[in-house]
Amino acid sequence: MRRRTGPDFDPHWFRHTAATRMLRDSVPLEAVSTLLRHASVTTTMDIYGHCTAEDACPALEEVGWVAGAAVIL
Repeated sequence: MRRRTGPDFDPHWFRHTAATRMLRDSVPLEAVSTLLRHASVTTTMDIYGHCTAEDACPALEEVGWVAGAAVIL
């Protein structure tokens, strides 16, 4: 498939994308870990639990630390 499509594509990207999406959509870490058949939730968190600004903003707004683009201290 790589030769035909050109980009350096690996089917494992689907797994990474699905796991990241599930975590961003608030699927419990334990459930994602089980679906990925990891031996430990630590493995799942270490690999797929990266937090981006996109992920952090809603959580920070929810606890009242930011409102839109303004930081509340």
